Parts: sequence; structure tokens; C-alpha cells
Amino acid sequence: MVRRDRPVPERLIELAVLAALGAGAAEQEVTTALQDGGGSLDREDVRRLGECLAGQGLLQRVDRDGPDYALTPAGRRATLALAGESVAVAADHEARIERLRTDLLSTVSHELRTPLTLIRTSIGLLLDSQPDEEMRLRLLHNIKQSTDRMSALVTDLLDLVRLRHERAELPMRRIDVGVLVTDVATMMRPLIEDRQQTLEVPPLRPWPRLQGDPRRLERLVLNLVSNASKFSPPGARIRIEVVAAREEVTIGVADTGPGIPPEVLPHLFEQFYTARTSSSSHNIGVGLGLPIAKSIAEAHSGRIDVESEVGVGSTFRVTLPRHGRRREGPE
Repeated sequence: MVRRDRPVPERLIELAVLAALGAGAAEQEVTTALQDGGGSLDREDVRRLGECLAGQGLLQRVDRDGPDYALTPAGRRATLALAGESVAVAADHEARIERLRTDLLSTVSHELRTPLTLIRTSIGLLLDSQPDEEMRLRLLHNIKQSTDRMSALVTDLLDLVRLRHERAELPMRRIDVGVLVTDVATMMRPLIEDRQQTLEVPPLRPWPRLQGDPRRLERLVLNLVSNASKFSPPGARIRIEVVAAREEVTIGVADTGPGIPPEVLPHLFEQFYTARTSSSSHNIGVGLGLPIAKSIAEAHSGRIDVESEVGVGSTFRVTLPRHGRRREGPE
């Protein structure tokens, strides 16, 4: 009858068709209106839906020239019920949007307040006192670190929006996965060792290649390794895995951290979600690393899966097609 893969709920489509046919609109008029509104029902879909609604006693055929259907008393009651349901759905959708908007403003305000306070304090000390050279360099370092943090937050937000709305045209190139993994390990190893953790990388071998955006795929793997370190205690082991199949390449990041509780797993890829157990609460961050990683994977027609056991550790695996599905850039 009505295809289930449409973004508009089936009950709301039924409401629109029931109300329109019951008000005397012809099947072709209903079809045109639905298609003008972005739907893809054709006239045969509308005809079958009309017959189904008539079979349920909500519409009755009109045996004369003019409208195809008229509402029955049951149809009028159903229209009122469906109208109430559509209002409830719209209200719930609006409430969800408002919650996301509030979360965004609250999170961004919180994340910007700390570096801005540090910048203001550091500048004040530079202007109002006469710090020695060591203190002056430390204050300048604080200012740079804080501006970098704010810049990274803005970049993350913009990148997430572009990827979610498919506004980013990915420059696809042939990538050696060995170079990708090695570069990430080189960048992350000093931080991981500073946290008294170890990073294991697969031994050198013939590495697979794939089509992708080098910068964003590096960021994806970097986010996974960074998360593994961030949420693991000193002494934890972090391991990068690479598995090549004929059509796909899977890059995994495993850790021996505390694991993720089952109730948290469904929310991991929600933006601004940070309710994981961290060995150091100041490292929790803004909750954009995993949503960005997921968006990058999906922009490459890939996917991210996670396995975790509390007290044992977690493994995140990103699976990507070897051949890109976006327009390729120059080699």
C-alpha cells in the first residue's frame, strides 16, 4: 500500500489522503499535491490507498459524476483522530528540535567560557603586571592553547553540519592504509605514552588501499584512537587493527579500558553525548568525536560498529568500501 521507507510517517500520509479524498478531491489531484510536497506516491498508490480506506469503512464510493469518494461517519471520526495524532507528532518533533537547540547552546557556551576566561586572565596579567620571561611565555602558551581549543570546537561543529547535510564535496584519492595508520600512530604516541599507556600497530606488510578523503579519514582514525586513550586508565593497551576483504577495508581500534555500559551504547554517536566513564573527568570533552567519525564513515558509504564489555575493554571498527562512491578529486 504505502511504502515504509518514506521519511513521512505512514499515518500522516493516510490522514492526507483520507482527508483529501473525503473532501471530494480526485485521485489525480491528490497524487499531484503529494508529489508537489516532495512525496513519491503515484496515482496507482493513491488508488490502492483509497480502496484500502474504503475497505476499512472510512470512505465510500460516490456512484455519480464528480468526486470519487466521500467520508463515512467512521471516516470523519478517523480524520479527527488522525488530525490529533499529527498535531502530537508535530509537537514532539518541535520539542525534540528545541531540546537539541538548548543542548547546543548550553554545550557551546560551556566549552567557550573556560578558554575565554583563561585568555582574559592571561591578557590581564600581561597588561597589569610585569611578568618575568618564563611567566610571559607560559601566559602566551595559555592564550594560544585556549584559542586553538575554541577554533577546534568551531571546526568540529561546521564539519559535522557539512557532513550531516552532505554539503561537503570529498576530494577522493587513492589512500595507502599503512600510511594512514602510521601517521595517526606517530601523532598520538607521545600523548598516549604521556598517559602511561601503550599503542600497538600492526606489523609492516602489504597494506590495502582504498578511495577516500585522506584528511577526513585520518581524522576519523585519530578520533577513535584519541577516544580510546581518553577513556582508558594508565597502563591500558590500545591496538589498531586492519582487516582487508575483497570489497572493503576495516580499521579497528581496541582498548583495554573500563568498557562501555550496555545502556550507554545506543547513545554513543549522538552529538554532545558524554556520559561515558572516563579515567580523568577533565578529558571528557564536548561529545563530538564519535558523531564526526560516524558522519565521515557514512560520507564514504561506510559504517562504524562497536563492541564492548564492562571491565574488559571496547573495540570500534570502521568499515569502508575500497572504491569511493563520491566524485573523485585529482591524484
